[in-house]
Amino acid sequence: MGDEKEQAELRKLKAQRRMATATLMAMGAFTVAMFLVDIERVNALGDISNLFYLSGAGIVGAYMGTSVWMSKK
Repeated sequence: MGDEKEQAELRKLKAQRRMATATLMAMGAFTVAMFLVDIERVNALGDISNLFYLSGAGIVGAYMGTSVWMSKK
């Protein structure tokens, strides 16, 4: 029974790591894409990009924080 619980915890941690990695890659791709888009569109996407970066940083920060917290237990 303990083995199943450990396996479930490992799957959960792996899924969290994938989510944080995908978020970082999406933020990088979005940043590069902004250099290739006309300035008018960049200005129009300004509010959305702020929300995108804040939510992405929250996801990555939460993953890193919980990883450190769990390693200290």
